[in-house]
Amino acid sequence: MSNSRTLSSAAKCFWCFFPLVLLSSLCSSQSIHATFIVAHDPWHSPSFEANTGDLIENCPLPLDRLSAKCESAVDEYFENLPLESSDTTWISLPNRLTYGRVFKNPELDRNRVLQALEETQCRLEDGETVRWDLSQSCKADAFANLSVFLWTCDKHSNSARPADYSVDMSEDADLEFSRPEYYKRILHRTIVRILENHWLRNKCSGYELSEMRFDATRDQKQYELLRSIAERLGEDRFPSDAPTETFVLKSLAARLGDLSTAVIYYETPSQRKADDSWSNHMNSVWPWRNTLREIDETTRNRAILLPDKVRYLLRMGISIAISLQESGLEFDWDHLVRMVCAPQKTEEAICKTAIEERKLTFEWDQKSEMETIEKIETVARELGLYD
Repeated sequence: MSNSRTLSSAAKCFWCFFPLVLLSSLCSSQSIHATFIVAHDPWHSPSFEANTGDLIENCPLPLDRLSAKCESAVDEYFENLPLESSDTTWISLPNRLTYGRVFKNPELDRNRVLQALEETQCRLEDGETVRWDLSQSCKADAFANLSVFLWTCDKHSNSARPADYSVDMSEDADLEFSRPEYYKRILHRTIVRILENHWLRNKCSGYELSEMRFDATRDQKQYELLRSIAERLGEDRFPSDAPTETFVLKSLAARLGDLSTAVIYYETPSQRKADDSWSNHMNSVWPWRNTLREIDETTRNRAILLPDKVRYLLRMGISIAISLQESGLEFDWDHLVRMVCAPQKTEEAICKTAIEERKLTFEWDQKSEMETIEKIETVARELGLYD
């Protein structure tokens, strides 16, 4: 990924992995399993709103049968879809977690996890809760891949019904003429959801899920290890004496250093265990993360931006840009500037004023700050957001 204006596959993505209980006999009750799903969602729900043009163009209704052209577009989109929310897809993260990575070789990922669990240091039994230095030797990416795979195929391995591929817009029919653009976005999102279900069912159909899970008999040693690790890391949140694969594998992926996705959004699971090691490591490796969350929260629900808020967003934007560059990460400057200088519902040049005021506050030795604000001004002018 480069710092050009358009980054590929930037979509709100798939962080919505449902819990999966290790011992299948313990989750035979549908009501109990449903309670787990509703009460505990370890990832964020996806929303497909960007770069879906090829899907819509090549996949006309009805969607029960996909043409070769449609299937090719679907493969390309979902193979490269970043499995994270859109507030980081504009940043070039290393070895980004995608469906392509997850489905490349799930059996190998499972074997790699089994091998890692043979290593005492990979079990985090030495009192350490974060060991990013072990990312390669402990195969952190395999833990993340397997966590995604098990949840995804647990949800999508069931047989499809005709209704699963039908596009019903009856509830929003009144919007087609009153708010046509909004109606179009809803329609497109519905189509992409259906294509996602179609694609994932097809991907998961090639695997026997029971053979991919950790079994108390077949994988007794690793099964017991995961149980003990789940308890130690605070991932034993369910009303069951068995840990949940999705949670404990995700936790290990993050704590062993799968930086591309698991680390970015992972939070320590329990407030019961006072432990600063996670936040300290997070801030040392990705110091821009907390600032990005602040700016994202500020921009999420804004209608009319007041000057003070734009000044605040500019300060945050400068901080994020400098931090990302110091971390050696490329990013989309256009996206950053739009967060700071979104089109205003006023004739006042709020962004221009904020930039000019901020320039006056820098000392002569604040070279990074001056270079960054100059870049923000240049991009804002190019995007028509300055004057």
